[in-house]
Amino acid sequence: MANQVIPDSPILLLPISVPFPRCYWVVPGKFMAGCYPGSEDVQEAERKLRGLLEHRIRHVINLMEPNEFNRDMRPFVPYEGSMKSIANSIGLEVTFERIPVRDGWVPSHGEMVRILDCIDTNAFSGAFRPPIPRHPGH
Repeated sequence: MANQVIPDSPILLLPISVPFPRCYWVVPGKFMAGCYPGSEDVQEAERKLRGLLEHRIRHVINLMEPNEFNRDMRPFVPYEGSMKSIANSIGLEVTFERIPVRDGWVPSHGEMVRILDCIDTNAFSGAFRPPIPRHPGH
């Protein structure tokens, strides 16, 4: 797990765990953003996807175009099926929504509204309740 430090956090300089490099908490415990979480390496992909689930990610908004290619001009390996399988194997449910934004372009007004509505619905609707930390004996 990688750690990220949030300097203006109410709890000064506590590391905030993230499942892999190139992702970060936009709002700690509620809304995470990051790069493509899959990999051509099956073990690497499983580690990243399991890490997302361990960090309580239950809805993924994919902004990639369906036929997008990586830097080596190979198509990105789909990860949705693998993430669902991992989630199911540990008794969790994960959902996905694709809102493709052309690589290197700015989303249209309509796309941006849809993206923000999706974030509001899934991260800030009150449906997400992080666990309350409990100290032993309390």
